[in-house]
Amino acid sequence: MVPERQRYAVAPEAGFRPHTGNHREIAITHSPTADAAEVLAELGLTEYEAKAYLALLTESPLSGYSIARNSGVPRSKIYEVLGSLVGKGAVLASHGDPVRYAPLSPKELLTRYRGEMEQVLDWAESTLGRYAAQQQAGALIWDVQVGRLAPEIVGADLKDGTGQSHAGITTVPIPVLKSDAARLTDLRGRAGLVDGVVIVDVTNVGQTSKTYDEYADRLGAATAEQLTYLGLAPHGEHRAVTRLTGSLPLLR
Repeated sequence: MVPERQRYAVAPEAGFRPHTGNHREIAITHSPTADAAEVLAELGLTEYEAKAYLALLTESPLSGYSIARNSGVPRSKIYEVLGSLVGKGAVLASHGDPVRYAPLSPKELLTRYRGEMEQVLDWAESTLGRYAAQQQAGALIWDVQVGRLAPEIVGADLKDGTGQSHAGITTVPIPVLKSDAARLTDLRGRAGLVDGVVIVDVTNVGQTSKTYDEYADRLGAATAEQLTYLGLAPHGEHRAVTRLTGSLPLLR
């Protein structure tokens, strides 16, 4: 945070002779209004919205005309700006004629923003956590299915330095490619036409089913439009698989 006053020692200019000492001192005062406007910008207010809100903190309630005069916001823009501030909950409007406006106090405004931000963070945590879990579950399904269909690529079980056993994993590298849902659907359809390629897929039905029996019932009733492919793992001869996936970039 920048302090309100900073002191700089400035070397004397050529020919300059201060009355005392060999240096002169300059006191620079940082504008509180600029600080407040910067904070409001971080909270999502536009320049005009910040100016109008700060003008109302200085004096309120005021009409739109008075706010424009006190804040420097153009009169042609002031009612649009005030409408936005009311919509954001930063300013309250009366029902009289003329309409007068008053600001939410900074404490109330920040409490509201803090609550909204906590809701966003809770939603983000839940959504991203669910996404990560789905990706991990999808990877596990691929490992199990590919290992069952091609047991020759699964290595022997191993032990770590403490003697604890670890199940074998694939002995060949499995690159992870990225694609959108439409291309995954297309690739899934084309894979069935290529001899020697076995495809393991993860769908929305599988990800949202709690038991295998539920998955079997829902998958058996699903139409092509109801299936969304979340991931595919083709296995087969190198050239055949490359023919299907060669244009897809690596997931980085």
